[in-house]
Amino acid sequence: MITMIMAIGFSVEYCAHITYGFVSNSSNVTPVERSIEAMEKLACPIIYGSMSTIFGVTILAFINSYMILVFFKTIFLVIVIGVFHALILLPTILSITAPIIDQISQKLCGSVKSSKQNDTHISISTNSNNLRY
Repeated sequence: MITMIMAIGFSVEYCAHITYGFVSNSSNVTPVERSIEAMEKLACPIIYGSMSTIFGVTILAFINSYMILVFFKTIFLVIVIGVFHALILLPTILSITAPIIDQISQKLCGSVKSSKQNDTHISISTNSNNLRY
């Protein structure tokens, strides 16, 4: 169970960083340029983080226990596949599908602006103050 929870966390982490880097770039550039900028900013930290994690769990490969060996193999494969997905597959998918997603979001935002639903805001009450979004 612990292995599955850690595998889910590792598999999402690298892709979340690349996706955030892609989405947070300015929308004035093409999707391919947004992918390149995200990769320039985040590829090295993702590689360094994955390598340090692999080095950290490599010691488990030498322990003579089936359960520990399965844990090592699972984490190792999840990290390798997650890095491949985040650095090769995901930027390609984002740069191909970004124009379609941008058109859909413009249509949705245009319909929200025309119906004036964007004037509503959410108030969150906390113990010390009220936050308005």
